[in-house]
Amino acid sequence: MSPASPNASSRPEPDGPARSAIPRRRLNRYLDLADGRRLAYADCGAPDGHPIVFSHGMPGSRLEAGFFHHQARRDGFRILALDRPGIGFSSRQTRHGMGEYADDVELLVDQLGIESFTAMGWSSGGSRSLACARALGRRVERVLLLSSYTHLEEYSLGGRWFLETGWPGQGFLALGMPVFRFVVACVARLARWRSGAYLTQVRKLTSPDDRQLLEDPEHWELFHRDQLVCLHSSGRAIAQDLANELAHWGFELSEVKVPVTVFQGTDDPFTPPDFARHLVESLPHARLEMLPQRGHFYLLDEAFQAGLFAALGRELSRPPDGRSGR
Repeated sequence: MSPASPNASSRPEPDGPARSAIPRRRLNRYLDLADGRRLAYADCGAPDGHPIVFSHGMPGSRLEAGFFHHQARRDGFRILALDRPGIGFSSRQTRHGMGEYADDVELLVDQLGIESFTAMGWSSGGSRSLACARALGRRVERVLLLSSYTHLEEYSLGGRWFLETGWPGQGFLALGMPVFRFVVACVARLARWRSGAYLTQVRKLTSPDDRQLLEDPEHWELFHRDQLVCLHSSGRAIAQDLANELAHWGFELSEVKVPVTVFQGTDDPFTPPDFARHLVESLPHARLEMLPQRGHFYLLDEAFQAGLFAALGRELSRPPDGRSGR
């Protein structure tokens, strides 16, 4: 899969045709579960399109499905994304991990009558997409990882990168969950109370390519809402979500048998290229697409999305025995 890797000059001009607003009902849907919990999810793109289950980053929420809405609607893909337990409007779950996330995805696609789907994850959502591929077998046709973290229990050098994002890493987790929860709650509360300063800091950390993409008013407004939805969640839930990323995932990368494509910007300040290389070296059927001069937010670029969906459409048109890994 080789989507376009456009530079700034290939993006639509900002004074081009205005995009219609994303209907609020597409971003705010709910599924009540037998155990009394509620799952909040977004359902964007083409309602009858080929389904892609998107796993959001952290901080992040289901609203990130909206980043793909316009291009997915044009290209015939349906983008589903659910808030993880305790995040946004999804109910808290006393204990949850990667396996429980895959269970919730299965409940959602069962409810929607979806037999199989593509799993796509951004940043810390990549681990959740891989968990779905590991747990749900043939129901997951392929995995697309966008600037994904790798399995830090298998790649110990990666833990230091969390320090550069401002969020607690493995060192705090090693002090125990009570300490980790307290530190995460403090960081989240500070970011929530001083959201302007927090978002200014996010901009400073991003690459020049990222900053140009975030200048788009619709991108920035949706990203702003996405961050606040997560930051207003329970500090305990945010801490558990981060701990799931930092600790053992409950499976090894070698156990993921479906085809995986790993996309990585060379100028990404949040997930280094070494993460992507480790993923490709450890997954049995993975390939790497390096994106020159791109940062962490290239998924906002509709030109990138168009190339991604075109490549995915070509793969879907091939017979099953025509697939290949590395």
